Amino acid sequence: MPQRDAVFPANPDALYEKYGYSPAVRSGDLLFVSGQVGSRPDGSPEPDFEAQVRRAFANLEATLAAGGCTLDDIVDLTTFHTDSEKQIGAVIAVKNEKFPKAPYPNWTSIGVTRLAGFDFEIKVIARIPARASTSVSRRNPPTMWDMASLGYSHISVVEPGRLAFLSGQIAAKPGREDVPKDLAGQAMLATASLAAALKELEASAQDMSCCASMS
Repeated sequence: MPQRDAVFPANPDALYEKYGYSPAVRSGDLLFVSGQVGSRPDGSPEPDFEAQVRRAFANLEATLAAGGCTLDDIVDLTTFHTDSEKQIGAVIAVKNEKFPKAPYPNWTSIGVTRLAGFDFEIKVIARIPARASTSVSRRNPPTMWDMASLGYSHISVVEPGRLAFLSGQIAAKPGREDVPKDLAGQAMLATASLAAALKELEASAQDMSCCASMS
C-alpha cells in the first residue's frame, strides 16, 4: 500500500494549525493538494478579489513545489467561487497567465455560498514526476463541446494505471449554443457529455470510482 505523507511549504500560513489539516498529502505517484485560498501569513484574506486569486495561486505553487511538482504537473483542478458570475472574469485572467497554452488541466468551477471569510479557493491533484515513469495525457474529443477554447481539457489520463480525471460536465454539446431552461433538460445534456467522455476512454459507468453532481 502506498505510504501517505503530509507535505508543507517552507512558510505555511496560520490556517493549517488553526483548523488542523495539511496543505497536501503525497500518496504513491500523486499529490492531493488541499483547497488553497488567498490567505496572508497570518491567515487573513487579501481584501481585493484579484489579489486573493493571485495569492491563492501563489500558495498553490508553494505547496506544489514542496511536493516536488509544478503547475505543469496538475491533473485535475477545482475552483470554488462565492459569486461566480461577477468573479469568473478575474479568475480566468489569472488562470490564463498560469496556464497560457495547451495541453490544459481539467477544470471544474463550483459556486458556493461561503468560504470561511474568503471568496475564492482552488484545489488540485497533481502527478509527481520524479517518483516514477508517470505521465499525463490530455484530451478534448471532437464529440464533446469545445473546452479547449476556454483554456482547459475534458479528460486527463494518468499512466501507469490509466486513471482518468474528467472536468465537470455541463449542459453543452457541439454546435448548440442554447441551454435548456429546465433542470431535466440540462441534466440530459450533461449526462450525454459524460457518456461521450466514457466512450472516448473505452469505459462505462461501471468503471467510475467517484461521481459528484452540483446544482
